[in-house]
Amino acid sequence: MLSPAMKHIQAALTIMLAAGLTGCMSFPGDYGKSYAPGLGCVIIGWGDQPNNFANRTSGVRFQGVGSDKTGAITFSHLALEYLAAGKLFTDQDGHGVVAVRYLPPGQYELHDPYITVVEGLLIRAFKPTNRVSIPFQVRANECTYTGRFLLSPTKLEFLWITRKETDLKLIQAEIPPNFSVADVLIPKPIASMIVTK
Repeated sequence: MLSPAMKHIQAALTIMLAAGLTGCMSFPGDYGKSYAPGLGCVIIGWGDQPNNFANRTSGVRFQGVGSDKTGAITFSHLALEYLAAGKLFTDQDGHGVVAVRYLPPGQYELHDPYITVVEGLLIRAFKPTNRVSIPFQVRANECTYTGRFLLSPTKLEFLWITRKETDLKLIQAEIPPNFSVADVLIPKPIASMIVTK
């Protein structure tokens, strides 16, 4: 039997291994987590619905159209307190993070969602069967709320739901008081997933 401390270490190592296999460790983190004059922001919910997968990590990239700057929102159910990319939520929909990222005004896209499932020594990585691109616009002094993306355990696809009021309460302290919040309308389901490794 592993001690609680050893379980956390094992979880972190599993997540790092899975992240490396899916390429998510390569994000340079060009986009900031704090406000600067002239910026706008995006609010992204990310996670999964309740399921029985033992170890899993998932994420999505975001990028400015025509820019080489990138960022990512990631979530791992094993090390919530240690590796969370935003404020944690656990409710009837599932669990995950709500993250705020500050960006220069312009056109952006969410793309390349993935999930890695680790069961013992078996690691399975999933990505969409077709490229996913979810466009959104960022305006100065405004936050764009994309909604929550949750992996369905029964269908390997990301579902989209909106929990704007709940999510804004979670991250309200991170948004400047003069910012307004706009929605992005996104069709569901987002993408079917396939095994890639």
